[in-house]
Amino acid sequence: MLVYAGAIMVLFLFVIMLLNLGRQDRSDLQGWSVRGVTILLGAGLAVELLAFRNAMPPDFRLPAGTLTQMQRRRAP
Repeated sequence: MLVYAGAIMVLFLFVIMLLNLGRQDRSDLQGWSVRGVTILLGAGLAVELLAFRNAMPPDFRLPAGTLTQMQRRRAP
């Protein structure tokens, strides 16, 4: 589910970038306020990633040999 959310965010950012294509107005946001918002959003993302990491059970591991079996199944 996290992969789907990431894909939706990438598409969302792609559309935003396309909407601003070709415009070179002075109306683009600049200055300390934008940097502050960027820092806050980055810090929020870091806190969220740490929360996800801490929410994982400490003994969350794949059984031995699982990756080798998966690679053998994919081999043509």
